[in-house]
Amino acid sequence: MPDPTMQRLADIERALLGDTPLPDCLRMCLAIGAEVRSARLREWAQRELNGYRADDALPAYRTVGAALLGDVHRSPAHGQHERIALHLVPDEVRKILIEMDGRSEVRDSVAEIVAIVARAHQHSRGLIVFDVPDESRLRAAIAQNAGRPVYSRIYWSIAAAAYEGLLDRVRTAAVSIVMEVRTEAGEAQQEADGAAPLSAAADQAVALHVSGSNNQIQVNQAGRGNAGASPESPDSENVARSSLRWTRRQTLWTIAGFFVALISIVVAVLLG
Repeated sequence: MPDPTMQRLADIERALLGDTPLPDCLRMCLAIGAEVRSARLREWAQRELNGYRADDALPAYRTVGAALLGDVHRSPAHGQHERIALHLVPDEVRKILIEMDGRSEVRDSVAEIVAIVARAHQHSRGLIVFDVPDESRLRAAIAQNAGRPVYSRIYWSIAAAAYEGLLDRVRTAAVSIVMEVRTEAGEAQQEADGAAPLSAAADQAVALHVSGSNNQIQVNQAGRGNAGASPESPDSENVARSSLRWTRRQTLWTIAGFFVALISIVVAVLLG
């Protein structure tokens, strides 16, 4: 593991923990993903930078709470940002709302999300507003029944704080990934196993901190200059050692968490 790569990992970690804009940090992650040959890290950074396509699987943190709101015409006051009850909307719209379960997917790039949040705070009191398809038809359907409110506008609304939380989770995921790769790099140096494939550690970190999966990842080493690593090849042995170190580290944290929880229970019983 060359020292320049370790230095770049440290630089990225400092940028993420500091006030460097998130898009700049992700571009650094994209570069280090190429350097350590992690396809998953590069793919994740690119999607966060460019936005997620309609057919891309979304991380859980890119689904946020949403509500159907309306501005109501009434005398003497004019009500704004009032939540629309499910029983007021037509059946076909009600089915969509139930399926959404108050959640909305966010596929914009991080730069777009930052701009959306800024506009929401500046112009709409911290609310991010989206148009509803056939909005005029929906207003007419609600208003046709006596006693129901008359809306001047109906729209989807998401709190800007939800988008800010999304950005914070992207930064936290990036910090966690970089820290895992740095830890793996340090252990590889201590064990003097040469050019240990950090791609395995980076791929595993992305799977854990972005996808929420702790499954071991099989890494194709064909891009390392050989026609494909055989089970007996040095590269395959390095991947195996990398996976072993990862599993050992995760096991130790699990054991530590168990004992912390056990001690907390004992203390609670004694104090009670």
